[in-house]
Amino acid sequence: PDVQRYLLDSVDFWIDYFDIDGIRLDVAYSLPRWFMAMLKDHCRQKKEDFFLLGEVLGDNAGYMFSEAHLDSITDYPGFKGLWSSFNSLNMFEMAHTIKRNYKEMYQGQILWSFVDNHDVARIASQLTDLEKLPLIYGMLFSLPGIPCIYYGSEWGQTGKKEQGSDASLRPEYEKPLPNDLTKYIKKLVEIRNKYKALQLGEYNERILTNKQFVFERVFENQKIIIALNLDENEYTISLNEQKAHSLIENISIDSLNNVILLPKSIQYYLIEN
Repeated sequence: PDVQRYLLDSVDFWIDYFDIDGIRLDVAYSLPRWFMAMLKDHCRQKKEDFFLLGEVLGDNAGYMFSEAHLDSITDYPGFKGLWSSFNSLNMFEMAHTIKRNYKEMYQGQILWSFVDNHDVARIASQLTDLEKLPLIYGMLFSLPGIPCIYYGSEWGQTGKKEQGSDASLRPEYEKPLPNDLTKYIKKLVEIRNKYKALQLGEYNERILTNKQFVFERVFENQKIIIALNLDENEYTISLNEQKAHSLIENISIDSLNNVILLPKSIQYYLIEN
């Protein structure tokens, strides 16, 4: 009880003094579930929208929601599915991961999604084709989940574990180093923040091949179709959808029948009813 009281008092201090909005629980899979549930109830009494995130390395951890009462957990299967499917040109892997996450293991929940973090290689070092770097962020901000950007990766910082050390993953910067990738990610953030379909929408698969992946996110009367082409060649898609607007290019399209996807490109199409 004394240890529990000390920990809760510490959290109270962080909330009262620093006005924190949430906590990431490191190695949450090793914490007692009853303690995480108690912590959640305690924090929600202090702040109604307080957020608890748990680090989970594997999958099939539904108990983190049902017993530990966490708001979200790290989506390592989704992380691996993204970079691996891009490198192997096998979008079936990513599609399978999404279905397993949101149709089977974690129905009704939202996972914490990412393409890199402080424990793994930077995505700019993980991808074998850096022309696809903007595309993987396009996927991150359109798939189900709560997208998270690791500092420095928004301008393409590289880094790998070296000799068992994480030092190269966690450099110090004197100032930001924004570039075209940064501007592109900023646009994706603005689009996601504007449209509920990308935040909370139901996920439905439309077209799936090794190098192409087309899916939709639907929330109430809002539908956005995401079309990814990883190929070095153009790819034509035909969808029974009229009147669309490309949110990334900010242009209107009369129909999504016989639409050409440029090589190594991603599009967000808002369907206009």
